[in-house]
Amino acid sequence: MRGIGSLDERAHDDDPPGTRLDDGTDVVRVDAADREPRPRAGLGCGVRDVLEAGGGASGLRRRLPHRADRDVVGLGRGGGELRGRVRGEPDEAVGSDRRPCVRRCDVVLADVHAVGPRLHREVRAVVEQERHAGFGADRAHPAGLAQHVGVRRGLHPQLDEVDAAVEQRPQARRLQHGGDQVEAGVGEHCPTVWQGAPDLAIPSPWSLVSHSYEDRHDVAVIGGGAIGLAVAWRARQRGLSVVLVDKGDLGRGASHVAAGMLAPVAEADPGERALLELGLRSARSWPSFAAELEEVSGRPVGYRESGTLVVARDRDEAEALERELALRERLGLRVERLLPSAARRLEPALTPSLRAAFHAPDDHTVDPRRLTAALAVAAARAGVEYRVGQEVSAVVPGEGVEIEGRQTVAAARVVVAGGAWSGAIPGVPAVPVRPVKGQTLRLRSRPGEAPLLERPVRYEGGYLVPRQDGSVVLGATVEEQGFDLALTAGGLYELLRDASELVPGALELEVTETVAGLRPGTPDNAPLLGELDGVLFATGHHRNGVLLTPVTAELVAAQLAGETAIDPAFAPGRFAARATA
Repeated sequence: MRGIGSLDERAHDDDPPGTRLDDGTDVVRVDAADREPRPRAGLGCGVRDVLEAGGGASGLRRRLPHRADRDVVGLGRGGGELRGRVRGEPDEAVGSDRRPCVRRCDVVLADVHAVGPRLHREVRAVVEQERHAGFGADRAHPAGLAQHVGVRRGLHPQLDEVDAAVEQRPQARRLQHGGDQVEAGVGEHCPTVWQGAPDLAIPSPWSLVSHSYEDRHDVAVIGGGAIGLAVAWRARQRGLSVVLVDKGDLGRGASHVAAGMLAPVAEADPGERALLELGLRSARSWPSFAAELEEVSGRPVGYRESGTLVVARDRDEAEALERELALRERLGLRVERLLPSAARRLEPALTPSLRAAFHAPDDHTVDPRRLTAALAVAAARAGVEYRVGQEVSAVVPGEGVEIEGRQTVAAARVVVAGGAWSGAIPGVPAVPVRPVKGQTLRLRSRPGEAPLLERPVRYEGGYLVPRQDGSVVLGATVEEQGFDLALTAGGLYELLRDASELVPGALELEVTETVAGLRPGTPDNAPLLGELDGVLFATGHHRNGVLLTPVTAELVAAQLAGETAIDPAFAPGRFAARATA
């Protein structure tokens, strides 16, 4: 077996590199990103040096987006590279509990995260922890299963939860000029899945479910966001066999960017009464939905009953806020008018020049990233089959879906939950779903500082939504730019400018992430729920996708099971009917 050839530039070992029959792993040169000298320490069992974390920006659990770290691991034959860093305490030796050999060598690499855009023939990863195991061992997963990825010629890393920065296609990958080929141990596709903190991690579908595909399903769901996952979960609970197909990775679309406001009161519009009633119904179901999901998945979803503050910064906004307050009172919604001083007692970070405010105590929040992670586990445990990283090339009502023009997934019913792309899938009836771009920032307090806010703060042009970990979501622009996902200086500047006028301390927070997503919009801002020409729709939720997740899943699953019909106010064909009226 060809071992590890080098770690960056400087060698601390006097022995030349080599490949031995009894010692298949030989570290030749080690140099971390901080370029600091380290004491030599024999690790024993064939590993010749100390592997330790770099300093500075490459420190423990610190990652910068779109930036590759500098520790470089070269593979045998001087070819392809594994760029990343070994996380751990500085000056911590990586030990080995036995002597590796060619005949029996299994290495378990747990929790591997991508740290930057993957270049051609490169793999960028951060190894959280490393240990040796017996031949054929699988790393245990909370769901009770694991993903086994084999490396030919004797080395068997098992990558259980992989944080992918870019989409991978279902194919084995050979490192440049290297001798070891990494390929999926079972099945056809090794999907990429976003992962951050443990509660945010979406386990690979390959580590969650059986890979023996069924010949035919009752339901095929297109789309792996919060809506698609929830529909699949609820349909499976009703005894239907379900397959979920997504061209990317679970939870990486609009759900990944969403702030997670459950705010039917703050979002109320007098011209959207049916949508308001649907939102209120879904909001009432959120406590039980969250509790059930956490129990089934074993993961928190970040549901917080905190209420929401709506504030105004000047006289014009204060007058508009008074009209909004009066409207909600006429609609019978629970709101509380607050003096600026009372609002600042609730949230001391608000500016002293605040002009007006009201409190919506029934508007709450959830963390969409934790939500999709929990839904992925719950649906898999219920028996949903995943086809991730596979694009639907055609929908054939009554027969199923075609995958990339080469494979048919047979299903009696098809549910389209593809977000902004729902109307662009071949074979899907024409529906007026369009992408509405939104740019957001993720901020956090500096170490040792108290959280900036305790509850969401909404204002003209944006919002600030705190998370349980002390971070804050600042959003969001509303742009009609097609499928463009570019971040713009102007968009981010306007978000920061407006937020700082009401919460000046926002400018003191660290920026941890900037991201753009595409909301699935419709002409009347209401979702498409129900059947049209043999295809069932669960899309077009615009700004309310997370809020409407429980009620959408329940309504669509009930219709699939033949239990109830959906309100025609949300029928996918309502726009064609209006045009002919």
